[in-house]
Amino acid sequence: MTRHTLGWRIAQKRREKAVREGRDITQADLADAAGASATSVSEWEADKKKPRDRALALMAAYLGTTEAYLVYGVTETRPPEQAGPDNPSARERAEFVNTEKEAAKKERERGAAAKKAAGGTRGPTRRR
Repeated sequence: MTRHTLGWRIAQKRREKAVREGRDITQADLADAAGASATSVSEWEADKKKPRDRALALMAAYLGTTEAYLVYGVTETRPPEQAGPDNPSARERAEFVNTEKEAAKKERERGAAAKKAAGGTRGPTRRR
């Protein structure tokens, strides 16, 4: 992974957040926040693949940065107190991420309940 790529910036922001919070932020933590798998995060950080727009937005909010920074390395030019529809505050981004995480968790629970009600993950067996 070379410097100044999308993957480098994702990994760098993950490390910065870990230092700020005083704990390790794993790829799995970032994956949960972005609604993706840890394998996907690994591929993004290695610049093998690029995240979809929704995952990028969720990841940027979780990491406390902007999509523009992650993709292009562009830092915000407006002061943070000028939050608005085009420049949400860190609190608003965090609330959005938490709402999205809760919705994704409920969706997974509904899917698991539906599979269980249907008799598991396998279809009916055929007898020959």
